[in-house]
Amino acid sequence: MLFILLINKKNNNLFFNSSLGNFFLIMDISGEFKLNLGREDVWKALMDPIVLSRCIPGCESINQTEKNKFKTKVKLSIGPVKAIFDADINILNLNQPNSYRIQGKGKGGALGFGEGFADVSLIEENSFTILKYKADFKVGGKLAQMGSRLVLSATRQIAENFFLNMSKEIDSQATNLNPNKTTDYKKAIFLALLLLACAGVYFYL
Repeated sequence: MLFILLINKKNNNLFFNSSLGNFFLIMDISGEFKLNLGREDVWKALMDPIVLSRCIPGCESINQTEKNKFKTKVKLSIGPVKAIFDADINILNLNQPNSYRIQGKGKGGALGFGEGFADVSLIEENSFTILKYKADFKVGGKLAQMGSRLVLSATRQIAENFFLNMSKEIDSQATNLNPNKTTDYKKAIFLALLLLACAGVYFYL
């Protein structure tokens, strides 16, 4: 598996909202990873909520509230602070098996709040699949005051753990994917990018 995470430092800016009395941090990240599996099979794996729930660090619960809308709880640690983030997630621009967008916002108690979106695309390359994503998000409160370096470091670790887990799951199930299996695609797609929009999006992210 090839994993790349890119940080656009010039767009990572800290602001202060005088009307609300809160700091907020605007950032964007992008990345990609390569899987030793065809695009259709990768999409099927991404649509398996059981597989994906095992890949996401700290995922405690996911509940569908409306069509393409979900509520979730994710337990995360950012620096010295630990918190459970409650988030609202929307699935947009679904284009199977090529691309989709995840949009979300939420709160993490003492850690702060956040909102943002992530675009993901699957590109077939011979017998491999390249998954690319780009996420833009805003985080506020204590999370923003920690600074972009700490937040981005935590985001990088979350993303790396997700990709490592995903790679292992797909490798172990590559020969067992059932094309006739019925899955909840909305829930699965959300899971696939849940942590990639970053700790601010559920935070977000």
